[in-house]
Amino acid sequence: MRNLEKEIEVIISLYKSKNLFKAENLAKNLIKTNPNIIFLYNILGLILTDSNKTEEAIEIYQKGILLDPEYAMIYNNLGTIYKTQNNYIKAKTYFKKSIQLKKKIADPYNNLGNLYRIINKYSDAIYCYKEAIKIQSDFYVSYYNLGIVNKSLGNFQAA
Repeated sequence: MRNLEKEIEVIISLYKSKNLFKAENLAKNLIKTNPNIIFLYNILGLILTDSNKTEEAIEIYQKGILLDPEYAMIYNNLGTIYKTQNNYIKAKTYFKKSIQLKKKIADPYNNLGNLYRIINKYSDAIYCYKEAIKIQSDFYVSYYNLGIVNKSLGNFQAA
């Protein structure tokens, strides 16, 4: 188990340093030998997304969901892919599923807020950003996004 943890740390380090090719290969090899570790599907999905291999990322995330349908961050990451593809209905569904599964993660609320902001549902966006801030009071991205929405609404004082 200790060796596995070290290998995962190496993958994360490679991913963070944008050595995506090597991170992808290591993650795929680790999945072959450890097919039941859901986190590996999530990190591989992130790597593939950043490598502009979104269809492959979607497939990996779907395999992860089959393995563990309760793993909230995979739904959030799928939502992010679909939002990028302007498929707002699917994106919204995945963000909401992520929130439903784990209400105490700020990211899906922030991402859903961004989607609402894009489609001009500002009150829904404000609600989502405030929820993200309630969960994680130092989540500066949600404060920033909340300011953008308030500026768009002409609420300069609140912005």
